[in-house]
Amino acid sequence: TFQQMVDIIGKATGKPAIAATIPIEAIGQAWPQGVPMLKWLAKGGQHGDADMLGRLIGSPTDFSAWVEDSLVPKLETLGNSE
Repeated sequence: TFQQMVDIIGKATGKPAIAATIPIEAIGQAWPQGVPMLKWLAKGGQHGDADMLGRLIGSPTDFSAWVEDSLVPKLETLGNSE
């Protein structure tokens, strides 16, 4: 859920996090290639085949690991640029 994602991000950063709704148009200005995926997910998307994904790309990263490995370092970089 979004709340679980917020909780994971907050725990990883050591800072409070909140879920926010952002208009798709605003997302499209910054990340136009992501709009089709987000629209698909908003309609319920499709549940994938984790075994097939593993065969295609190897072991998938769970959300917690992705936050620690990818998001936190980027947030730290943004925080240091101010």
